[in-house]
Amino acid sequence: MDPPHSDFFYEAEETCKRAEKLNSMVEEACARFTQDRLLAVGEEKDDEEESLEDELERSNVVTDGHRDAQDLECPQR
Repeated sequence: MDPPHSDFFYEAEETCKRAEKLNSMVEEACARFTQDRLLAVGEEKDDEEESLEDELERSNVVTDGHRDAQDLECPQR
């Protein structure tokens, strides 16, 4: 015969296992979200850098071999 509280302890143990699994899944999801967000921010910066390089190429303002910074428009943020 099982002890009187064996069902309670079994249920508690199973609940803890489910909680640990859910916690692990949440941690993994947060890590993926964080990684995806970092990649997205990095891609946005890459896009900004490319657009600045394109702007420099289009302006093609050269004085003594150097680009004239006064003739370039800075992007508004």
